[in-house]
Order: sequence, then C-alpha cells, then structure tokens
Amino acid sequence: MIVVRNQLPLHHLLWLLHHPDPVNNSLLLAPRCQTNQVRCSARSPPRKRLPETFTERNLTVTALWDLIKRRQVVHIRGTPATGKSTLAHLLARHVSILEPGLEVYHLCWPESFDYLSKSAPYSYLLNNLARRSQDRDDWMDIDGLLIIDEAQASYRYSSLWNDLIKFLEPGFGLRVALFSSYGSASALVQEASTLTPLKLNSNQRISLKRSAEHPDLCLLLSHDEFHDLVYRRCQSYGDSQPFRPSAELIEHLFGMTQGHAAASACVLEILSESKELRCFRRRALPIPLVNAIKFIQTDKFLKAALNYAKFARGLVSEEVLQKMPDLVKFLQTAVSQNFVSGDPAPGTPLELCYRNGWLQAELSSDDSTVYVFASPLHRRCTEFLLPQPSVPFPRSLYPTLKAFSFSVLHMFSSVALNIEAPLSDSAVSRPLEAGYQDEYYRASFELLGNLYLKSEWAGTQQTGWVDFAIPSEKWIVECVRDGDKPKEHIERFQTTGKYRQWISNQEVQEFILLDFRRSIPRKQRGIDWLFHVVFAEDFSSYTVYDSDCKVVPGESQIALLR
Repeated sequence: MIVVRNQLPLHHLLWLLHHPDPVNNSLLLAPRCQTNQVRCSARSPPRKRLPETFTERNLTVTALWDLIKRRQVVHIRGTPATGKSTLAHLLARHVSILEPGLEVYHLCWPESFDYLSKSAPYSYLLNNLARRSQDRDDWMDIDGLLIIDEAQASYRYSSLWNDLIKFLEPGFGLRVALFSSYGSASALVQEASTLTPLKLNSNQRISLKRSAEHPDLCLLLSHDEFHDLVYRRCQSYGDSQPFRPSAELIEHLFGMTQGHAAASACVLEILSESKELRCFRRRALPIPLVNAIKFIQTDKFLKAALNYAKFARGLVSEEVLQKMPDLVKFLQTAVSQNFVSGDPAPGTPLELCYRNGWLQAELSSDDSTVYVFASPLHRRCTEFLLPQPSVPFPRSLYPTLKAFSFSVLHMFSSVALNIEAPLSDSAVSRPLEAGYQDEYYRASFELLGNLYLKSEWAGTQQTGWVDFAIPSEKWIVECVRDGDKPKEHIERFQTTGKYRQWISNQEVQEFILLDFRRSIPRKQRGIDWLFHVVFAEDFSSYTVYDSDCKVVPGESQIALLR
C-alpha cells in the first residue's frame, strides 16, 4: 500500500463513508481525547532526571533499544507491577537523549475511544492518542519510535496490527515497542479480520525471564540492578536511622523477589518500617539475615505485603477466592506444582489467572507454554490467601506423619525428578536439587486432593522455619538433599535446638526429617524420625532406609510413577 503523507488513503476514505461520526461528521477535526486515555503526551520530552529511588537500568534499556532497531517491532510482556511502564518511560528517555532527531511517541492505549470503533483505521486511533490532526496518515514513514503501554487493550483493533505493525520492515520507518500485561494480538485479530493474523517471532518478544536469545534483556531486575535499587532505597530512608540490610539479607531478598520491581520495593519498605528490626536502625547497624528471617516468615509480614498496593496488583483477592471454588482448586494446583500448563480457553480458571496477571505465560525448555507466579513471594502470598480446606485432614487414612510421608513418596513422579523442572516462580529455571522438595509438595496435594500443607512454616514462636507443616495435625516436615548438613538439621529438633520450643509448647507433636539422596548412607545415627530416601540413578525407583541405614520394611525398590 502506498501512503501519501498528509493525505487520507482510499481505504480510510471508504471506511469514513461507512462509519460517520455521530457528532457532525467530525472525524477529520481535532480528536477528542480524555486525559485518562494518554499517559504521556506524544513527543513531550521525558524528564532527564529520575526519582532518586529509580534504578536507571542502563544496560537493559540500551539492549532493548538495540533490539528494537534490529527487529523494528518488539513486544514486552509481564504481569502487573513488573516495571513495564517504568521501562517504557526509561526507553523513551534513553532514545530522546541519545538520538534527539528521532520522533518519540509514548502512548497509553485506552480501553475504548470516543467515536472510534475497533475497526477504525490505525491512523485515526494513533492520531487520537497523539493529539495529531486526523487527516495525517504518515505513521509508517515516521523515522522514530512508537511506545504503546497497556498494549493488551489494542489487540482487538485489527488495523493497528494488520495494516501497520504487520508491514513494518527492519531498517526503515517507524519502530514500535509494545508493553502488555498478557497475550498477543494474533488470536483476537484473527477473530476480527479475514487476514492472516500477525505473529511475532521469539526474537521479538521479551518477558520476565532472560532467554538464550536475549541473555541481557528481561523485565525482572538483574542482580546488579537489584543492588542498585537497594542502594537507592536505603539512601532515601535518611541518615538519622539508616536502613542497612546486610549482604546476606540482600541476597535473600533477591531470591524472594527475583528482581520483580514491585515485590522488591515492597519487601524493602516493609523491612525498613518493621518494629522488629528497628533496633538495628537506631544503632545504625547492618540488619542480619537471621533476624530479618524471623520476621519475614511471619503472617504479619505477608499481611503487610498484601497491603502494599502496587505489589498486590499481581495477586488474586480473598473476595474473588470466596466466590470461585474452582479457582481455589486451580490455584492450589499452581501453588503445589510451582507452575501449571494447559489451554487458557475463555471462562477457565487459567484464562482468568492469565488475563488478570496472577500467572505469567512463559516458554519452558521444551518450547511448551507454562504459567508461573511472577516471583516466589507471589506464590507464597497466594498460598497464604487460599482458604483452609473445609474437609478435615484424613487422619484415619494417615494416622502418623511417617505413614503420611511414605504415602506421599509413593506419589513421586520419575519424570519430575529425572529432568529439570520446566519453570518455577518468576520463570526462573529450577536446579535439580530443588526438585525433591517441590515434588513432596506436589505429591502431597496429588495424594490428598487438597492443600493441607503449608510451606516455609514458622509457627508462633518465630524461632525458625521448616519446609512444610500440616498445622491442623501439628506435624512438620524438614527436607535435606544428599545428606546436606544432616547434623545441623538434626540438632534443630533436639533438646537445645531452635525447634524444641514448638515441641515443648505442643505446637508440634510429630516431626520427620527426610534425606533425599542418590547413594546409600553409611553413618548410623539411631534417630527414629530420620529417614534416607535413596533414588536409583535413573529415578525409576527408590528405597527408604532408617537412620541406622537399614531398609524400612515394605519400602524397598518402590517404582516411581511416570
């Protein structure tokens, strides 16, 4: 299609004849634009100075702009509060400073337009948002950058995708960066048009995680960017009572948040305002990890996180869960497995979670689509929000924690253990050693059909935390891998150990320590609550040994499920 600058093309004139403006046929006049439809006026120069708490993400922004110049169109997807709008602003600022001769349009796509339908030509839509004259149709030829935030709202506007974006070629004309909360235009455009739907290649897509194609590009903050954010946040809290997390605590927080923008800001603010850690601020001392952990593992911390508005945007609400039992069951599965797969068909719990940003779509190592929580903290908060099972724990079937744990082991899957788990929280690939603990959680849900287990349980005494607990039964489960620090874990349950207070106060009545490993242990310990679960090299079977290295009757060469 040949487009003449400043002149309406024929197909736009034909559209105008069939879609007259209801108010005085005024489509060619200056557009009506509500203030809530435009986030940033087109070509208004982005401020050169950022708020002091912003990390500038220079390497990420530079890499993103380089990719846009190579690919012409790039789609950035992430759940709410992952920093999409901030990254869009940083990109506009970067390009305006680096290449001042380029036109930069930074627009926010609205839910609807005044007097413009979903079939309107793209030039009308963009001119409306950019406050340009409606008779201009030069977008394809503009030597510049078009940034569209909230681009998921544009998917049903077929002309934008089929008449503009589809025809942009690398190296010439307009470049486009699309920031979306979910999905792609291909399916929706196909519904609205007889044309072949646009599909962007994987090298044009950026998501939560880094990929082999884009090792320096993702929405989540890198390790260095996270450290920069921590430094800036700490500086903003002032010098009278400085907030100084220790190096070990900073690393733990990065693991909790995986660099998720809102989660990172959330945990830093909660810890900085915590009365439990105020003594360190008063004395200008670094906050040790061990002290912070005692607070982080409490319900009080989780409730504070749920009250942090930006972070909570990526979480389902209690009100929604109360009305939708099917959604509760689905999220129980997601929490127990770390991820879910399937078809997000309209009306399904998966589609609801996907569109609302409670789960993020990512490609796994085998190129299949899986849906994950945006960060480990999102998963933990979702687990906290899920209602307690209405049906009592089936104690008649599993009278002891040992009997229950052995039944859980019978549900282990060789496939899950024999390969790297597809993806976990925030799309971060899981190492093999984490699979044992994940599989215990998944298998227990598979066995019981309900989420009786609580992960990272800390009790009421705040003396530590264990991997799993069944609070209703006062049972706790601790897992180790390949005999990792067994003495340290054993001592926690003994007379002077940090778990002993739970036992003395009857908060815990039964406990078990499971050592998942690939080789038969040699050291005899004489402890009746320690068991070694030894897997075959190919994870086809396992045998359980007691703490004296003797095979537990009935638990030898048990075949794993596939």
